[in-house]
Amino acid sequence: MEPPAKKIRPYVTKRERRKAAEKSHDISYEEPTLKDAKDLFITDETVLEYQDRLFKSTLPRKVVKTLSVSESPVWCVQWCPKFSHLIAATCGDTLKLFDVMKSEEITNVLNIKHTSKFRCCDWSRTSRQLTTCSFDGTINIYDFQNFGKISDTLNVDTQPTAIHWWKGEDNKVLVGGDNSFLASYDLKSGKEIAKYKFKCGKILAVEFFTDGNFFVASSDEVNRQSAEHNLIVWDLRMGAKISTQIFHERYTCPCIRAHPSGANFLAQTTGNYIARFSTQKPYRLDKFVRYQNHTVRRN
Repeated sequence: MEPPAKKIRPYVTKRERRKAAEKSHDISYEEPTLKDAKDLFITDETVLEYQDRLFKSTLPRKVVKTLSVSESPVWCVQWCPKFSHLIAATCGDTLKLFDVMKSEEITNVLNIKHTSKFRCCDWSRTSRQLTTCSFDGTINIYDFQNFGKISDTLNVDTQPTAIHWWKGEDNKVLVGGDNSFLASYDLKSGKEIAKYKFKCGKILAVEFFTDGNFFVASSDEVNRQSAEHNLIVWDLRMGAKISTQIFHERYTCPCIRAHPSGANFLAQTTGNYIARFSTQKPYRLDKFVRYQNHTVRRN
């Protein structure tokens, strides 16, 4: 017997595939529902105990709990500031909310779905709101006082890659994206507050210092002649660049975190190590402290 003939599929151009993808993004959002949002946001005793402690710069000694979030890669993981929750943005179209402290095992308590993959997420100061940016270019704000439904949507001129709430502000966000896009927005009016102009490629991460007046941003552009583009410290309200060449290695920094004490911030480099910097001018690199012996995947 002759094998069955293979079905011939017509060729689809890139333009037609792009139009089909844009139409698929017009699908309405699948909003999550909760029976009782109050039970979900009750502060755990363990969280209250750690909130009263002083910050110490010590490395963890043991693994307390382990969780397999997804078979696909995880783009972003964020601890909830006020409650025992951990949010994970997977490579799929789902945000997963986990409760870590209230039981022996980590429990998945809520899933938030979207028509496109999530890129980044961040909790508000009160931990009652969550802002997310997706690969389809949309920025959504989920209000957990209203059962986790979308309360606001923000549209920007480019694909957002990083987002962060202002320190002490529940209606202002900082957004980074492709083509050196870096700006602050007011969620109530939807208008742009400030724009931070500089040719630095795609914004990989943004992080506020503890005082909330300055923030550091990293990009994917590393100049062969100088390394002034990979880490930049900005004045939030004035929109001025106040740092010059604080990191001289020719590596990008896909993740930045500031220490709660306010003295230092860490930058994960693609050179397979974490570098530590001071949060005070001139933001010097600590040459005597380096966290290494791990591998960073380069996208």
